[in-house]
Amino acid sequence: MATLKRPKKFYLEIYDITYLFFIGWDKESYSKYVENKLDYECKMGPSDEGETFFIEEQKTIVIWVKNGKNNLPVLCHEVVHAACFTLHWCGVKPDYKNDENLAYLAQILFSKSMSRS
Repeated sequence: MATLKRPKKFYLEIYDITYLFFIGWDKESYSKYVENKLDYECKMGPSDEGETFFIEEQKTIVIWVKNGKNNLPVLCHEVVHAACFTLHWCGVKPDYKNDENLAYLAQILFSKSMSRS
């Protein structure tokens, strides 16, 4: 019996949110995992290379990027979505006069997505 691959998991205590990173997963494996393990239906189009969504009941943000580390612009795009979901959930509104909260959170998520552990 084949072992099901697991996403990289990161819990950010300050926001009480778990992030699941599916970096470099093919669309079929990713969709199957999300639908079976998270009970969530993926809504990707045929040309999508990334997706990010927030499952509020589980306090979980899911980030998927098709070609992973070979597709850094899409990864950057998706972690900004994840950072925005997080801040919105916590009631923090990014402000163009001082957007450091968004920038630092996106930086942390990007770094975690690229790390080996």
